[in-house]
Amino acid sequence: MAKAILTQAAAITKLGLTYGDGPGQIDCTGYINRAITSAGWKDIPTASTGQIASGQYGGANFELAKGGPLPGEVILLDAGRGPHTHAILVDSVDHGRVTSFYASDSSGPSPHGPGGPQLVNVNSWWAKRMTAGKAYDIC
Repeated sequence: MAKAILTQAAAITKLGLTYGDGPGQIDCTGYINRAITSAGWKDIPTASTGQIASGQYGGANFELAKGGPLPGEVILLDAGRGPHTHAILVDSVDHGRVTSFYASDSSGPSPHGPGGPQLVNVNSWWAKRMTAGKAYDIC
């Protein structure tokens, strides 16, 4: 399932969307939710970072990961506005460290890390926030 979600996340980056919640825009959880539903999950409700973190969808669609991070997991992190204010979708991991991920930020949905246009974004700013964040499995 993780591979299908990541494939859809990559496809969404090519749609020309910008960041936001209006027409032609997508925010971080909207991006992740769209990747999940595009991968074939039709009965998953749209979840915000707060709903995922509070366990509102725990056990039904998202549950706290045991171990990880692993490709296909969602990490909730503090983007400078408090805990669980941003979500990323893990693409690849090397020795327990996230090396690439998908996120929607001020430039819209995009890959971050090797192979992506934003190579510089897997840096200490992101690493610090990922370390402090919590990973969730999509189930």
